[in-house]
Amino acid sequence: MMPVIADLHPAGTGAELALLHRLCNASSATAVLQLWAAGLQQLTGCERADIYLLDQGHSLLVRQISAGPNGTGSEHSHSEPADYHHDSLLSAALLGQTPLILSRAQAQGHFRLDFLQAGPDSLTQPSLITALPVRDAGQHNQGVLVLLGEHAYRSPQQLASLAELCTSFWQQYCRHQQLAECARRRAPAPPARQAPLNQSYGLTGNSDAIKQLRRLISKTLHNQSSVLITGETGTGKELVAQAIHHHGPRRSFPFQVQNCASIPEQLLESELFGYCRGAFTGADREHTGLIRSAQGGTLFLDEIGDMPLSLQAKLLRVLQEQSVRPLGDTRSYEVNVRIVAATHQNLPDMVASGRFRQDLYYRLAQFPIALPPLRERKDDIAPLSRHFADEFARQGRLPAPALSPALLERLESHDFPGNVRELKNTIERTLLLHSHETSLQPGHLPPELFEQAGTLPATTAEDLGAGKLDERLDYLESRVLEQVLHKYHGNQKLAAQELGLSRGAMNYRLKKHHINARNWRI
Repeated sequence: MMPVIADLHPAGTGAELALLHRLCNASSATAVLQLWAAGLQQLTGCERADIYLLDQGHSLLVRQISAGPNGTGSEHSHSEPADYHHDSLLSAALLGQTPLILSRAQAQGHFRLDFLQAGPDSLTQPSLITALPVRDAGQHNQGVLVLLGEHAYRSPQQLASLAELCTSFWQQYCRHQQLAECARRRAPAPPARQAPLNQSYGLTGNSDAIKQLRRLISKTLHNQSSVLITGETGTGKELVAQAIHHHGPRRSFPFQVQNCASIPEQLLESELFGYCRGAFTGADREHTGLIRSAQGGTLFLDEIGDMPLSLQAKLLRVLQEQSVRPLGDTRSYEVNVRIVAATHQNLPDMVASGRFRQDLYYRLAQFPIALPPLRERKDDIAPLSRHFADEFARQGRLPAPALSPALLERLESHDFPGNVRELKNTIERTLLLHSHETSLQPGHLPPELFEQAGTLPATTAEDLGAGKLDERLDYLESRVLEQVLHKYHGNQKLAAQELGLSRGAMNYRLKKHHINARNWRI
């Protein structure tokens, strides 16, 4: 059922209401786009109206439609990503809280205007350029409306009305897309929602937890909110922070990283806020600091829970006032930096115990993202293992070995308290020690991976390789030798003692199986 006009736009001029009537009668997503551009061009009286929408991964702005006095030109069949760099007017409009209304001279003096070359009319000299973000009902940015030339919508109230119209068109556009998809699949129409997300953001896996994580990342790309990433050690918090930066409009600016637990308080303060010459003994030069160095980009503060209370107050001031004052300086400098913080600690508990400022917590957690531990998404262990194996083989210029089903099953049975980082280290170490193998079996895995059970892993038929009995016994003997050498870090004497062998017998068996004990030394 189509929404009624009152749901789309509670108030408006007669022309706006007439446009909404036509919107309700639109028969397809393409028809909605055509009416959107042509209707707003006629309603405002501008020379041209362009509609730019984010792609499904929220990484690119794509021009969907343009409309001028001579008609409407659809860009569906050959749309290309628009000029979407840090100095683009489109990027500024998408991130802005208020519409941009600039003369051509003003716009040209501050932004790139390459997108003016696109559209049904060659309009490179508009007298006025107006750009405002297209938002959905939840106020999430979905695109940009650009009006070129003089128009009748100039007051804040008129521009707000225009923004509401765009929200109505966006809702109907998404609805028709879903209806078309359901018709294709011959399925009942779902409730209105956005199209499925295809962007991976560099995250390997297909579990429900990873899919939800990708959706959260897409929601936070195109706004100014601070992000707080929580999760156990090794879950990939910095990888998520990098995805937020490199897939959003700030990707052309710096991405700075600081671990708040790795350096003393005094040094952390100077690293973050900077200092001027003579601020303290040894300050023989000016230091910009990471906050100012990340101007226009993103500052990732890892282990924010370890930041001292005195610095928490200064960081809060930066977030509130968007300015920073270096140590020893009397001046404050305006900054435009997005803060992404991460911690493995429970910040609400730290707030309750007085170890973390409550006001800072709420400023950092404007958009919280919780990363699940690997033991809660075991469906991702197999694709992650293959990814790490391929990556390590490529770096070492080695052929990528096959990972046997038995090995993957053994990995999935482990809880991985170190999460993805532990899995990566396990795969890399296994490949390093057994680079000559074409297929990795459970017996190749480090023994300590299973020490929580108190024993070495049980031997299965697949662990014994293939061939006749003597060949299988030789294969098993070589695996045992490698495991014991790994346990004692290549110490042949200790390995021989555990196996009840003399040094001579140990050397004989190592030569027989072409095993070099030095490979296990640290």
